[in-house]
Amino acid sequence: MTAQIHALHIVQINQNKMSANSIEYIRLLANLAFVVPLTFYVAKLRHSPLQNHIIAALIALSACVDLLTYFGKLHAPPLYNIFTVIEFALITSFYYKLVYSKRGSLVMLISIGVFIATFLFSALRNDTTENYTTLWTVESILILIHGLVYIFNIQEMPIDRYFDAHLLSNMIFNMSFFFYATVTILIFGLTDVIFRQHDIQTIKAFWAFHNMIAILKNVGFAIAFYYTGKREIYMTLEQLEKIARKLEEEGQQPD
Repeated sequence: MTAQIHALHIVQINQNKMSANSIEYIRLLANLAFVVPLTFYVAKLRHSPLQNHIIAALIALSACVDLLTYFGKLHAPPLYNIFTVIEFALITSFYYKLVYSKRGSLVMLISIGVFIATFLFSALRNDTTENYTTLWTVESILILIHGLVYIFNIQEMPIDRYFDAHLLSNMIFNMSFFFYATVTILIFGLTDVIFRQHDIQTIKAFWAFHNMIAILKNVGFAIAFYYTGKREIYMTLEQLEKIARKLEEEGQQPD
């Protein structure tokens, strides 16, 4: 009986080691995942539109913060909030280029106001993890809204729908953001509870799930960079006439 208990104890120790190693591997992979999308970005650099440069800047910024955190050089919560502000500014610029500059910017302005209010609210709170998880949660919600605005408005942008060679890559970028934001709303919303009520191993396992989502987001970005400019534009005369009528109708609508 003692031998069986000892054997089970050894198995449990080995399982814990494997789990810890897997979590650390996922963390390392997440910190290095920026290499893949930036490689595709550089390969397409000469033909990249503005939105691609914005995404590349976002990836580079995230990589710097992730690596500094990984090597223990970034500790202060206010620095995470500063990073989140810059990140939100870049993402908002991306969606301004894609949709708000063409379909009106009211939603964008409201989202900026909500974000600024949340940032100020977080900055005035005590120095806890809630300082930045609240801001992260709100940011994810706003990104999700931006993604929905783009999806619902693409049908009303005939120039983009029919003549933009980058439409496919833009849609993949948007779906990558949409997927990431949808999942991280739940993750960031639960972070404070997990951090307060569970042991360090559970916290690491929980955050490993976020790291996997971040890796998938970067994979999506890499695919989007790859498809930059690859969409072939081919129109029949009937399709061109239909588009011309659509544009004429929109031109006749009151502002």
